[in-house]
Amino acid sequence: KKGLENPACRGLDLRAMLIMPIQRIPRYRLLLQDLLDSTPPSHVDYVDLKEALERVKSVADEVDTSIKESQNQQKLFKIQKLILGDFEAMKPGRIYIKEGPLTKICRKDRKRRYFFLFNDILAYAYEYPNKRYRVGREFELTTVSLIDLPDDDQRKRFNAFQISSEAKSFIVFGATVEEKKSWLDSLTQALYDLKQKSKQSNSTPIVLETKLKRISSLAPVWIPDVEARMCSLCQIKFNIAIRRHHCRQCGHVVCSSCSHNRKQLRGQKKQRVCNNCAEKPEEDEDVGKDRHANVGGAGSVDSQLRSSLAESSDSEALSDDDDFIFIGQEIARYSYEPPASGSLNPAARKLGFKSGQLVNVIQKDKSGWWLVKIDQDVGWVPASYFGPGTPQMENTNFFESTGFQNCTNGYSRDSE
Repeated sequence: KKGLENPACRGLDLRAMLIMPIQRIPRYRLLLQDLLDSTPPSHVDYVDLKEALERVKSVADEVDTSIKESQNQQKLFKIQKLILGDFEAMKPGRIYIKEGPLTKICRKDRKRRYFFLFNDILAYAYEYPNKRYRVGREFELTTVSLIDLPDDDQRKRFNAFQISSEAKSFIVFGATVEEKKSWLDSLTQALYDLKQKSKQSNSTPIVLETKLKRISSLAPVWIPDVEARMCSLCQIKFNIAIRRHHCRQCGHVVCSSCSHNRKQLRGQKKQRVCNNCAEKPEEDEDVGKDRHANVGGAGSVDSQLRSSLAESSDSEALSDDDDFIFIGQEIARYSYEPPASGSLNPAARKLGFKSGQLVNVIQKDKSGWWLVKIDQDVGWVPASYFGPGTPQMENTNFFESTGFQNCTNGYSRDSE
């Protein structure tokens, strides 16, 4: 207080004094710019003024970068103090982007989760008192895909979007349209920046090969318990004795008799799967190998398409105008929305379809994906969404339509 009373301090405290050198740098930049604009190019000092301005700009950029890095480190340190458990928020090169609550659709209910977005990972956490958090899962952005979902009045699902990855896929929704847009914009920008960084490091071929490898390795979105009143394989109705179990590979709800197998899934440990998925070959973890390389002969449709794709990432291996020989038709039992696949070649694209829709099958193989033609589009569809049984109608609450009571909902030991 005595120092502030000193006329030499001009009413400035120590903190204001220390920041003055930093504040002068942009002032010098503005002054030099005005001086250069007022100086004719023929003047003897014009070259020196121009060089001085460039040096001041360089120093100003370095100061701005240092300030941003310092603020980022402070934010990461603050987050680290709020996190319970062994999650490491402070890592070299990690940049904080966004955080906030979103409602996640879990197996049995909709629950609030707190999300953290960084330049390399996306994590969601469980909230505790006093604004403390415990991270439930984290996903590398290199394995994340986004799908913007339309509003669904029947399911009371608004402002929703889907987050898919190798380890887990789920649907979340924001409280408002603006909140949803903000998250989608931030996630899309983070994915774009990561892709640009990958291109600058000359790793584009590896990224492309990895995307081709992951064409069917994204974890499925689990069908909520309320939308499944019977096993999707044997059609037996669920009750207190017959429990629900989710297949970790296709996301369908099945009974214990139809899900007693475990299988190694990409990006996960051995998980419980249904009998259909248990018969599919385990996914190879080697990125350099083609997951369809051993399926069919050299002249098969799949081999030809993948060979064409390997020769040129811009080739039109699958043309909607090509003539195909159909081996049969199948009716979809469930609706399917393909994940966003960026700029993948048409030979590797997935197609979406609705429950009850009829598709023309071109090829079936043991990988769990069929080559089909839907309307005028040709691409891949998951085989597990087709099969015997009555198609599951969309936007239908089975408990309301069939008179099921809450006591017959069944129980499950599946984790969220």
